[in-house]
Amino acid sequence: MILCDAYVVEDDAAVRASLTTLLSLRGGLEVRSFTDGAAFLAAADVLPDGVLLLDQHLPGIGGIELLDALGERRARFPTILLTGDGDLGLAIRAMEAGVREFIEKPHDSRVLLQAVDEACDDIHGDAGAAGRQAEIRARIARLSLRERQVLRALARGQSTRAIADELGISPRACEADRAGAIEKLGARNLAQAVMIAHSAGLLAAD
Repeated sequence: MILCDAYVVEDDAAVRASLTTLLSLRGGLEVRSFTDGAAFLAAADVLPDGVLLLDQHLPGIGGIELLDALGERRARFPTILLTGDGDLGLAIRAMEAGVREFIEKPHDSRVLLQAVDEACDDIHGDAGAAGRQAEIRARIARLSLRERQVLRALARGQSTRAIADELGISPRACEADRAGAIEKLGARNLAQAVMIAHSAGLLAAD
């Protein structure tokens, strides 16, 4: 039984084959692959809603540029962005483009499959999606006020030194708050912590 469609957009043949095989063996997924962003864009209007596994570094049109080109249609394709550059700046750009999940290469198969399952739940509006949002809100609630302030400032691109000066704390204390926020949010790194905070609406707060 097919529970969800999944689309792999990856120019590296070996990586594309690996991802396609991994998803196909998962079961319940109708998997289709594309070698570049232009090919996916050309087919997007006739494709069923589905999870998009998207490489950031594609020839021609990059991953985030592809999402921009999709416009309103990107809501039909909850996106997992795959990249070898897990820097905060890219995470912020991905967040602004509507990316659901940000996974660094080489990917962890367990983490990737979990992200795909969660994106499928979002498409179908399953109870699991609501449960995950409740879990994220609970994680956010565990953050101290200063951890929230530090996380918001980091998401704005401020340096540790600038944040420390602004809050009247030492750089070491700022680093401790950063580490505390990442741990409490259950994130793998700062980039993912920012994505989680964004999904919960934390970064929109003053």
